[in-house]
Amino acid sequence: VEIPKAEHDDVKSVKRSLQALLNIPRFRQRLVYGEMVLEDGAAVASLVHVQLLVREFTTDSQSQPSLLVTHALQGRAREVEALLEEPQDPNLFDARGFTALMHASAQGHVEVVRLLLEAMAEPNLAASSGATALFDAARRGQGEAARLLLEARADVNVKSNNGITALMKATFHGNAESARLLLEARANVNEVADNGGTALRNTFVSRDMGSTQGQLEVLRLLLESMAEPNLASSTGTTVLFEAALQGQDEAARLLLEARADVNVKSNNGITALMNATFHGNAESARLLLEARANVNEVTNNGGTALRNTFASRDLRSLQVLLDAQVDARFGVAICACIVIGVLSLLFIDAIFIYLIFAPERSMKPSP
Repeated sequence: VEIPKAEHDDVKSVKRSLQALLNIPRFRQRLVYGEMVLEDGAAVASLVHVQLLVREFTTDSQSQPSLLVTHALQGRAREVEALLEEPQDPNLFDARGFTALMHASAQGHVEVVRLLLEAMAEPNLAASSGATALFDAARRGQGEAARLLLEARADVNVKSNNGITALMKATFHGNAESARLLLEARANVNEVADNGGTALRNTFVSRDMGSTQGQLEVLRLLLESMAEPNLASSTGTTVLFEAALQGQDEAARLLLEARADVNVKSNNGITALMNATFHGNAESARLLLEARANVNEVTNNGGTALRNTFASRDLRSLQVLLDAQVDARFGVAICACIVIGVLSLLFIDAIFIYLIFAPERSMKPSP
């Protein structure tokens, strides 16, 4: 093999060129000039003919992979490089079933990840759960590690044993940067896990979206990438149901702009509007009504959005529904129930207050 000397400053750069040509990691290469093994930092200007030797992995790497894994976990790049120079096999699993690349990716030790990939660590090796190093980077929000893995041809759509993808991990944990990288690498945005979960649904399942802008940013990314807002769970609910239930008004607005079906019904006939009124989320109810939600829809057991305001005791939701010209037959009946219910509660509260604060003699029977 001819390597132009003018393009290389030292032996290490020559080895990297040979790796690209021969698919042999530089860590396993030894360049010999005469009887002298050339160090990586040696200059190549005066060299003419050198011999390439390819070394096998050390027996220690087969029996004790834990040392390489430990250094990778701690981000000790110098120690990792020294072990790879022995050379040690970068693809061995530790006692818990993880590789050095999985640990380094999860911790975001970018230099270690780069070294392991240069040593031809396989990015698509899976743990016993079926998860790869890309899952760990996505879960922890390690964007640069994820980028390196994707450049090394990590499979962006590989699924774990329960059907979860790296994108689902990223969205569940609100990691917008990781989600963006995965989507740019053509991750399947509408993949469905064994339990019916999707990347889009995970933005609502993971945590209260009001606590972090990251979740809303992830939601926008997914919808811009053509995530389907009308995919239903096994119970027939869509992500719009979740937004209405949690009172996530901005999320509901984004979903409606993405043409989420405002009148889709679950298996038992519930709508997103019913979810909003049952949980007292008046603003969500208003948004749904503006999107032409059917205010008089009836569930399988006869429930309605208006009836739910009695369960939630939310007068704001009641007013929103009445302003939307809810069917008077339901309105009169339910309003009467609400009035009776409120009066009953006030009467019961009055009795308890009397019993607590009345003089002791008032509690004694008459002679």
